[in-house]
Amino acid sequence: MRRKVGDEYQYTIHEFYLDIAGSGPGWSPDLSPQGDTLQELQEDYVYMGSAFSKPVLDYETGREI
Repeated sequence: MRRKVGDEYQYTIHEFYLDIAGSGPGWSPDLSPQGDTLQELQEDYVYMGSAFSKPVLDYETGREI
């Protein structure tokens, strides 16, 4: 997601949710890779890396930029 901070833009990775009930999309706070083991941490990095093949969304609206 892209968020305007002062005069600059900041990019962060979030989990994005589409709400089936119709109340609109939502997203998690900023994510950081984590795991209970080194292997789980590595797997989380790979999972987060998949975000780079997804569209960039505006933080305020959730819409694609």
